[in-house]
Amino acid sequence: MHAYSTLIQAFTAEYLLEELEFSESLVSMVLLAGPLAGLVAFPVFGVLRDQHVSRFGKRVPFIVGGALVLIGLLPPLAFARKFAGAVMAVFNVDGNGWHALRLAQVVATICVYGTNFALQALNGGPACSDD
Repeated sequence: MHAYSTLIQAFTAEYLLEELEFSESLVSMVLLAGPLAGLVAFPVFGVLRDQHVSRFGKRVPFIVGGALVLIGLLPPLAFARKFAGAVMAVFNVDGNGWHALRLAQVVATICVYGTNFALQALNGGPACSDD
């Protein structure tokens, strides 16, 4: 998980700057997702795990859920521009214009925040005790 987190931080900035034409200040706001997720989501998932009762234990549902969310958010993040172009085509708007770029930026931002929060569910799974 730490390797993924490091890779996301290393390559996301360049992807957002070059491919999606984010400004440098917006990139820093998007990359703030990692620390915010650690500050907010880790304790929340910890409390939820402690309260959770399942035949699979306390950890497994959160690890599986976090993995599924992570897997679900990676393709839209990787193909944010194409996704935005397809959505714009449905509404008969130019898929290469300003609106499509802004939609791609919103999609990428949501995906970066979502992946960072999903990572907290994955990282916190092994941290709880299975009493």
